[in-house]
Amino acid sequence: MRKKAFIVSQVLIFMGALAIILAGCGNSGTSNLASNQKFNFPNIGTADVKTLDPGLIGDLSSAQALQLISNGLVTLDINTLEIKPDLASSWETSADGKTWTFHIRPGLKFSNGDPLTASDFAYSIDRAFDPSIDGKSGTASYYLGINDVPNIVGGDDRVHGKIPTIIGTGVKAVNDTTLQINLLHPAAFFLDQLTYPVSYVVDKKVVQQYGSNWWDGHFVGSGPYILKSWQHKVQLTFVPNPNWWGTKQTLTEIDMPMIVDPNTAWNRFQAKEADVSGVPVADYPIAQKLGPKEFFEGPQLSIQYLSLNNTVAPFDNLTVRQAFAEAVDRDSIASGVWSNTVIPSDHIVPQGMPGYYANLKGLPFNVQDAKTKLASVYPDVTKIPAITIEYPKGSSDEDKMMAKIVQDWATYLGVHANLNPVDFGQLLNDLPTNKVQAYQIGWIGDYPDPQDWLDLVITGSPNNNMGFSNPDVDSKVTQADSASDLNSRTPLYNQAEEIAIDNVAWVPLFQSKTIYVFQKYVKGFAFDSEGLTPDIAWSNVQILSH
Repeated sequence: MRKKAFIVSQVLIFMGALAIILAGCGNSGTSNLASNQKFNFPNIGTADVKTLDPGLIGDLSSAQALQLISNGLVTLDINTLEIKPDLASSWETSADGKTWTFHIRPGLKFSNGDPLTASDFAYSIDRAFDPSIDGKSGTASYYLGINDVPNIVGGDDRVHGKIPTIIGTGVKAVNDTTLQINLLHPAAFFLDQLTYPVSYVVDKKVVQQYGSNWWDGHFVGSGPYILKSWQHKVQLTFVPNPNWWGTKQTLTEIDMPMIVDPNTAWNRFQAKEADVSGVPVADYPIAQKLGPKEFFEGPQLSIQYLSLNNTVAPFDNLTVRQAFAEAVDRDSIASGVWSNTVIPSDHIVPQGMPGYYANLKGLPFNVQDAKTKLASVYPDVTKIPAITIEYPKGSSDEDKMMAKIVQDWATYLGVHANLNPVDFGQLLNDLPTNKVQAYQIGWIGDYPDPQDWLDLVITGSPNNNMGFSNPDVDSKVTQADSASDLNSRTPLYNQAEEIAIDNVAWVPLFQSKTIYVFQKYVKGFAFDSEGLTPDIAWSNVQILSH
């Protein structure tokens, strides 16, 4: 499962719109710092971190832990989402946009003291395309590619076992502090892709010594912290990395307990046993009453949507798809089901994402037009083929939302639809078969570029599981993908999005909110658009006296 695919749980977890400074205002200096600088940072909604191997990262929970102990060439600015230097201090690209040269900071070390040079990055990126790695996750092909095809020279052949390495062709260590990456096609969003963990650096010596599970018990990284201990299904504990290149950390320990039930996390927060927590929907009114130093809410870079399979009756007819889309009451879903913890949306690209199309005219809730359109194709609604919607089970609020959609269709269109809640893993396995008639799921941003969203609806995209195909959308997205800057690309993405919505590639439901509470003695904690705290931002976090 890639990190972008997600379900709505009872807690609105670690994801932000723009970077969100959650805690502490002003500069406290050191005079009012607490003597104990331990930070309790629960990992909510999972029983355990699945992996700490950058090449296999595909879920938010694992990425949250990895961000503390590993990093890459570039990162995101916590306030602006702009690309910032990380282990590379600077970079430039060739005139044709196909060759990128990165200048690695001199004197870098891994957490165990091993030297860290450009050769380590060449090894790490090459390793990410190894069939034994990418074959399990598809992560490098997606996040270092275009439309799931590797965009680094030799990457596709490496993935398919046709060549043993891309070192010297796709990636090259010119010297200890100079790394060159060669692309097949210019991509203005390539730097954004490099903020995803798949290109983070790993220590070749450690990987080769301990094998495929090197990360479990022998992790050596380059981030601001070291993994001190890992009690599986209980807690991970992190302490400062003495070889960290950036600003010295204030926190002396970060405890990350695994908490499956969001209500448990909320209860621990109220008991001051956790320093930050999400908010269960039922407790949203309580959280709202907290002061500004303890409560935050804002748009989240995520869209929940309903998908109608364009290749399966009755949704193989555009007019029918439009009728069902116009019979979905987003406003009442947001208020009646989610208690206004979400924002009704008819977009693919969410508010807060660069390239957001504020003037998009979607398909509004319009009962009369929906009835007219459906009757033009099915004058007798009893002739409509049986409809089943598959969706991930586990959240009572999501159950309520799906029941609301089905009830609206019955009330407004006279059509009965069946609900089929399944395990999330089963849903992800079912979607590529193209046999699911309709399904509900969500998507979150992985890097701040509209390409991260619009490539989902082009023909043949591996994440286009609704059989949607429109040549105008394909053409405009393809043009935008290869354009040189966001200003020239944005109008093309906007046009593609409007066509895709009109033709019901998605039935958007809502944009989630980030809703978080934090202890008022926590200063400087923040999330970025991926729901992560970039490595360079951890030095801002402090515990004040209380």
